[in-house]
Amino acid sequence: MPLPTRTFQRHVEDMAKNIDEQVKNDLLSCDIISIAVDESTDINSIGRLAVIIRFASINSSNVNEELCVLASMNDTTKGTDIFRQVQEFTNFKNGQVLDLKSKLFSITTDGAPSMRGKTVGFVKLMENELGRSLLSFHCIIHEENLFAKASCTTT
Repeated sequence: MPLPTRTFQRHVEDMAKNIDEQVKNDLLSCDIISIAVDESTDINSIGRLAVIIRFASINSSNVNEELCVLASMNDTTKGTDIFRQVQEFTNFKNGQVLDLKSKLFSITTDGAPSMRGKTVGFVKLMENELGRSLLSFHCIIHEENLFAKASCTTT
């Protein structure tokens, strides 16, 4: 006998909630965090923000990686908007806050001005919030994709 649609939906929602809680508990108990942030525009001209967090505990040899934010950026995609989205994620609904001040050590971005701007880029805003500098990496995947597209059209 097939399950009613609502029953199946409820099971999926319960599993998603459980996974979300597990990830948040892991993030709260970890010792070190690195984040990768990418903003791009989809075919409907809507900005999409993806935040991937790598985290580990000193007592464990495991490094975990989770896609923690996948958000629509309906208005603008400035550094302040991206910073606000990341801050919203770190303020968990149950009142707990992810302590980036002591745990965050690096940020990887695509090098766009909204990410790397000297005064209001996401990285600079995060450094200002933490009161210290961060290791900042530039992801080269976008250049590799652009090069591949350019090389395919010239041959």
